[in-house]
Amino acid sequence: MFRRITDTRWFPTKKEAEQYAKQALGKAWRSWCSIKPTGYHEKAGWTVHIYEPAQQAVTNLDWTKAEKYLQQVESAYASIGSPGYWALTYVIRPLRDRYNAGERTEDLYNAIMGIEL
Repeated sequence: MFRRITDTRWFPTKKEAEQYAKQALGKAWRSWCSIKPTGYHEKAGWTVHIYEPAQQAVTNLDWTKAEKYLQQVESAYASIGSPGYWALTYVIRPLRDRYNAGERTEDLYNAIMGIEL
């Protein structure tokens, strides 16, 4: 399914176009924009099209399963003492915070499901 373009900008060089995309979108810039050559001869340049995030790619993931697994992992790591608290603080809780904030990306799902017990 096509995503709607939310912003289009023109730049004289590809490097400038990429710098703008990185600054505007952060780490997700490759997923949320396209940078294409435009024009001919003296009007040549590069166009950045920024798309709205596609949420449809992640609707097929089982977020109920991810939530239950995250709860299981939290209790398992909390029960093993100091090493478990380190994992909780630096690995698991940041994922929990992202989940609680409403993020539902494939990256988050894979990070949650990739935690080993």
